[in-house]
Amino acid sequence: MKNFLKENWFRLGIIIIFIVLGVIFFYKNRIYLETQQNQTAERNCSQAAAMWYKNQTGSNSLGDDYTNHFNRESKKCFATRLSSLDTGVNLISLFVYDVYENRLFLERATMSSNHSNVVDTGYGKYDSSGVSTKITQKEFESLFKSYMVN
Repeated sequence: MKNFLKENWFRLGIIIIFIVLGVIFFYKNRIYLETQQNQTAERNCSQAAAMWYKNQTGSNSLGDDYTNHFNRESKKCFATRLSSLDTGVNLISLFVYDVYENRLFLERATMSSNHSNVVDTGYGKYDSSGVSTKITQKEFESLFKSYMVN
């Protein structure tokens, strides 16, 4: 064994270098492809959310706004829609939708008079059939974060 290593150290070194370079190339290529796929998915989500929002509001989006987020973990496109109505009492609702399924997940409603004394009027979580269940603020924040952060 000692003689073999002594006689072939250069060849073994070259083989090890090629193996290491192959692993590095494979890993970098995999990261590059993942990044490209994520960017494409985010771009598609953004475009789909814009169309979804237009379908939701039509030409009457006064007092409304939205943002979108592609969740890499669940591979879902989420949109938050903020809707406000000021009729002396300011009503503000925040909705979280799955854009591709056009499915409502979460809702938060607040109310204030003269833009002070903000009161949470409720938090809701929706199941796949659209049935709402009341949840706490803490539950809402936890679910909101799980949908909109990853």
